[in-house]
Amino acid sequence: MESARVARIDDGDLVAALRRDAHRSLAGARGAELLIGQRVSRDVPWERWVDDEHRLAVVGTWDHHVVGYGLARIDRLEGGERIEAVDEVWVETGARGVGVGEAIMTTVMDWGRAAGCRGIDSEALPGDRVMKGFFERYGLTARLLIMHHRFPGPGTARS
Repeated sequence: MESARVARIDDGDLVAALRRDAHRSLAGARGAELLIGQRVSRDVPWERWVDDEHRLAVVGTWDHHVVGYGLARIDRLEGGERIEAVDEVWVETGARGVGVGEAIMTTVMDWGRAAGCRGIDSEALPGDRVMKGFFERYGLTARLLIMHHRFPGPGTARS
């Protein structure tokens, strides 16, 4: 049976392993290297994900085994409004299609509503139709495209 729950401090090692798998699964996808680099650079210690009232870590389970996770935070906008930002949602490949991702996303969205957030944002890589479709099932639609150009330099091929 699938479910999701708020993560605990002792889930840290499991979530760290799942995050490594999630980041590896993105290897070679357009924009993945920069996205992962940005996420890692703004990451916070696990304790903050579970103890900070403006952050949420969720684990998704199948038959009581942790097989996925979600990380969200609350951003405060000018004027004091709040918006929920989903930083990561991932479920092990073998556990997809049985409702674990849905349980994670429902928990994440319920938390944002309860916190008084105006809405919810997340990111999907260009061409990642599976993730885009997943978010669209929860009513998320594109509101911003981030355009990028890589500067030639050390370690970068010139075009």
